[in-house]
Amino acid sequence: MLLLLAIEFFRKKTTYKNKIIAFLIVVLSISAAIYFIQPLQKKVVEVASAKQFELPNKKWPTSAQIRIGLNYCGSPIINENWVTGVGIITFERILNTCYSKFNNAEKIHYNSHNYYSFLIGSAGVLCLLLFLLMLFWHYKISLKQKDWIYFYFLLLITLSLFTENILSRVYGVVFMLFFMTIFVKTPLKSNQEK
Repeated sequence: MLLLLAIEFFRKKTTYKNKIIAFLIVVLSISAAIYFIQPLQKKVVEVASAKQFELPNKKWPTSAQIRIGLNYCGSPIINENWVTGVGIITFERILNTCYSKFNNAEKIHYNSHNYYSFLIGSAGVLCLLLFLLMLFWHYKISLKQKDWIYFYFLLLITLSLFTENILSRVYGVVFMLFFMTIFVKTPLKSNQEK
């Protein structure tokens, strides 16, 4: 949210001094949030302490360990099959087979937790390029229409795809397409002067 507020502030015509003040407020807000909000502080310490690619060897690994393990297990699949991929079911099966060697929780199945690597691993680089082209097209429309709410929606989706596979499930696709269709058909023109 602070990122979106900072972009919105810098997008407005303000003085250089106000932009510096806004930047300092964002930095101080993030620092204060990390210091005062215990779960956030715990997450930062957890990620910072993962200095090397250690795979989780305990029944309930931390989320940082899970992501490191998923990257470790997903990278060989992607490197060997980056042109065509291996298919959705095969990609997740290979990922979970690799991951089960390090994690004792047999009944838990993980996806790649990165939609971009999921696209390359399951369908190849052409699929990823087509998806990025689609995103670029929607960014272009949002900027052409000067619909900043649409732009921020796309930015949130684009960033969240680095940590979640929200579009590998039907509800994620319906959510995204529902809002994208509304934005394309009826632009809010949030930047227009009244």
